[in-house]
Amino acid sequence: MKQKSIKPARDVPFAEGILMYNGTPSAITKNVIVRIDHGALQGSGLRMTPAQANTDAGGAKVPLFVTKHGVPAGKWGVVLPWSIIQNINTSGIANEGDAFYLQDGATGTFGPAKGTVHRAVGVCIVKHAANGIVLLSPGMFTYGTD
Repeated sequence: MKQKSIKPARDVPFAEGILMYNGTPSAITKNVIVRIDHGALQGSGLRMTPAQANTDAGGAKVPLFVTKHGVPAGKWGVVLPWSIIQNINTSGIANEGDAFYLQDGATGTFGPAKGTVHRAVGVCIVKHAANGIVLLSPGMFTYGTD
């Protein structure tokens, strides 16, 4: 495919997707923040595990991605460098434009409260109790900055 044929992404950056293996014992759902599971490859591909903010190795300086869809245990799935998450509760954030942070615990979740390592992973676009919108882009932020 010619480079000029690749169109800019509007809400899902398909051209930037990475196929990763879920080597964890349970399924990883859609829109979960994952990190590269260091220490092993699956064949010649990367393995994923849910990210966490309460350990330096799991939530701080490693590359983070967003799952495009649910990935069953022992299966391959697509992860993205960013995603627009719609129809969620963002009322806990102070203002539109404020950061969302990676949360403690190995769940890959994000929220308005800072986790242990203060890893920003997204920005609130629309503040709303049911129809909130977040630009989730965990690789766009610098580690340890607020």
